Amino acid sequence: MRHLAWLHAVPEPKGKGKNQDRRTRAQRFAADEEDGTERPELIPPDLPSEVGYLVEHLMAIGPASAGEVVTFQELQAWSALTGNVLTSWEASTLRALSLAYLSEYHAATDPDRPMPGGEIRKEKPSRAEISQRISDMFARLEEQDRKKGIAPKG
Repeated sequence: MRHLAWLHAVPEPKGKGKNQDRRTRAQRFAADEEDGTERPELIPPDLPSEVGYLVEHLMAIGPASAGEVVTFQELQAWSALTGNVLTSWEASTLRALSLAYLSEYHAATDPDRPMPGGEIRKEKPSRAEISQRISDMFARLEEQDRKKGIAPKG
C-alpha cells in the first residue's frame, strides 16, 4: 500500500522555476519507460495471496476519502453495493491500509524520499507469474461469489 502511495504522490519541486513537473512518480516513470528507460520502481512488491484481496478491495473503494482515512460508513456502503461482506477484522484492516496509504502519500511529496521497502525488484514478473496472479485473483473472486450464493455463469 505504501508503495502505491509513493508512486501516486507528486514530489514537491526543489526550485522556484516556472517549469515545475507536477506529474506523479508513476507518470514520470511510465514516461521514462516509454522512452526506453527501465523503471523497476513501477513493479509492486509481492503480497501474500491471503491478504492481497484487501488491497484490491481498498483500491476499488478508493484508498482515501477527501484526503482522510476511509470511514466505516464508506466501507459499509461499498459492502452493501457490491455484495462483498466484510468481517470486522477486514474493515479494520482496510482502515489501517487507508491510513498507511495517506501517511506515505503525504510523506512522499519529499522528492528525496526513498521508495518504501527499499529494495527494487530487478526483474519484471514472467508471463507465467502474471498469469498465475490473475488466475489466483479470479479464483478468489469466484470463492467470494460462492460464499454469497452466486453461481458462476458459463
